[in-house]
Amino acid sequence: VDKSKENSATARFSSPVSGNVHFRWLQSNDSSHSDLMITADLYHVHNKENVSKSLQYTEHSWKVYVTDVLESDNDRHEDNCNILQLVFDPDDRGPGKSVGDLDTRLGKLKVSRNYNRYKFKRLYRDAELDLHPGPQRSLYLVLFESKHEDVFLACAKIRYDKPIGAR
Repeated sequence: VDKSKENSATARFSSPVSGNVHFRWLQSNDSSHSDLMITADLYHVHNKENVSKSLQYTEHSWKVYVTDVLESDNDRHEDNCNILQLVFDPDDRGPGKSVGDLDTRLGKLKVSRNYNRYKFKRLYRDAELDLHPGPQRSLYLVLFESKHEDVFLACAKIRYDKPIGAR
């Protein structure tokens, strides 16, 4: 009997973008391979980028960043993205090729300008991303400004839920 574990994690954004990005993957004891499903449902709460109100959504690059081993979550505020410097790259593939480079593999993320009128909930499948950074590190999902793609717009810590056993 194959015993698998369903794992899930969530990145919750509050400002200037709000909403959730959910990560789900089924991991088998017999195999290290697992497909990851990502559900994104985000919207603007502050017009930080001065985007035209006529637009239904904005598109953003998004990446998974990892904290430095020396950094402690106790030393920082949840929404402070400034200390994040490293894109999650456990296999050392380099810029644009790492598992943390979600926009390279999956495309840009849509963020609704008016959530009451326009919803852009999206489902992505990622066969490369493995959300296990190691015990000393934390992962953060980072969104970049649409006009200045090297400037952080928002970040959220990826928090893990308890695994669910499946038979």
